[in-house]
Amino acid sequence: MNINKIIEAAEAGGKILKDYFGQGMDTIQKSIASDFYTKADLDSEKAILEILQKEFPDFNIFSEEHGEINNGSEYTFVIDPMDGTNNFVIGIPDFSISIALFKNDEAIAGVINVPILGHTYHVEKGKGAFFNGTKIRVNDEENIQKSTALYLRIQDRARNAR
Repeated sequence: MNINKIIEAAEAGGKILKDYFGQGMDTIQKSIASDFYTKADLDSEKAILEILQKEFPDFNIFSEEHGEINNGSEYTFVIDPMDGTNNFVIGIPDFSISIALFKNDEAIAGVINVPILGHTYHVEKGKGAFFNGTKIRVNDEENIQKSTALYLRIQDRARNAR
């Protein structure tokens, strides 16, 4: 498996979204009013699929807009060509591209591209997590009072407020 090609696919989709961002977009409703897509979703998906299908022609694909391509493989890509379409449409720059790769029922890789920020995160089973190609990890802080554990601090504040 070549993670660099999955990263390339996510970033290609991200480039499309970045180019469209800020333009007026018509929405196409899927099932309910809050479930819709745009031309940007479709074009992002097309760019992603072109790369993945060329590099991994035998893999299954389940993509949000295109649907399922079942090649009978033990490998399946799950793709959201624009996570946060509502934000995108109303001009909030908080949206991303998400691509996961499963072997049977086990996630073995994933890529998130945040095009407006130029951030790409990826993970590979057994290799760790990366931000723009640099390995990331949790820090060595052992004192919970000095750690970033937001939910614990919120719980403490709620207890103290009683």
